[in-house]
Amino acid sequence: MYERFTNRACVVMQMAEDEARRLNHHSIGTEHMLLGLVKEAVRTRKRPGVAGKILRPLGILDLRKIRIEVEKAVHSSSDFSSKDALPLTPQAQHVVEHAIEEADRLKEPVIGTGFLILGLLHDQESVAAQVLQNMGIALWEIRENVIQLLRKQGRK
Repeated sequence: MYERFTNRACVVMQMAEDEARRLNHHSIGTEHMLLGLVKEAVRTRKRPGVAGKILRPLGILDLRKIRIEVEKAVHSSSDFSSKDALPLTPQAQHVVEHAIEEADRLKEPVIGTGFLILGLLHDQESVAAQVLQNMGIALWEIRENVIQLLRKQGRK
């Protein structure tokens, strides 16, 4: 499923799985993907990818603050532990599908962090979208900024 993903996007998905494990969840949801995007953007602060370039000006790079908001929306489990790869929730699977559709629409051969953000924004009822909205972030603004940046990068 991740063969078209950039290295950064693969790192985001690994970080999302790490966040799901931290919360003792059985699967990777949109909230974990959001945390993975934020963690990756913080990690690459000096050489940000699309996620970092979009999230930083919106004040979304405070990992602790995002984690608090996620934990308000979903509770951690107390007794789940697995060494097996965690599956995606149906909503998270749809995020990946929408990211691929967005890349195809812009005729991009690879799926980077910007497309993952676009995929997350597709379902405004997802936990990730709700967390962003609870923080006062306008989803349409993120979407417009991502598309504008991706188109600009495509012209280079």
